[in-house]
Amino acid sequence: MWSKERFYELLMGEIWRLRDDEKGYGPQGKNYFGHVDIPYQVEFSYELLMEPLKKYLGRCG
Repeated sequence: MWSKERFYELLMGEIWRLRDDEKGYGPQGKNYFGHVDIPYQVEFSYELLMEPLKKYLGRCG
């Protein structure tokens, strides 16, 4: 079982990985997988969580 901190790291790291830009894993980045459309609600929620969870982003992107 992951610690709460590790779970936050994993969760917050997934959004930047899914992005199709120079930092992401999509075709315009590392090209590990195809383009993924991230729903607005997911992006919005991610932005809301950025501030309270920013200390867990050190290992993310």
